[in-house]
Amino acid sequence: MGNYIKLHIGGKERGLKVGLGFLQQYTEQEKVTLNELIDKFTSDAFFTIPKMLFHSLSFNDKLAGNPIDYTLDNVFDWVDEIGLQSEQIALYCTTFAESIKVHLPKAESDEASEGKKAPQKKGAKN
Repeated sequence: MGNYIKLHIGGKERGLKVGLGFLQQYTEQEKVTLNELIDKFTSDAFFTIPKMLFHSLSFNDKLAGNPIDYTLDNVFDWVDEIGLQSEQIALYCTTFAESIKVHLPKAESDEASEGKKAPQKKGAKN
């Protein structure tokens, strides 16, 4: 699937990156670890996904030399317009999940794609 998609959001078609550069920008600017981002992605979607979209958009525009003529507040408004359950947001989330899987060890990758932790073995200590 890759780490680049185009979505119709904010009144026009826009490019978004979800690769390593995006991850670095997001974690540095939002002051979270990669694990915290992944946890927030699954547990706090209302506020995390618009921030992810903003960083995906702005990272792509920075690479392409495009002006960043929108703010995080604009992106929150755009998400309000289309809804978190829209096809556009679902495509973004799927692309993000797939892009992250290629960097995780196989077991972790499977857990991330299932959205849950692997079952513990009997007798395993917590």
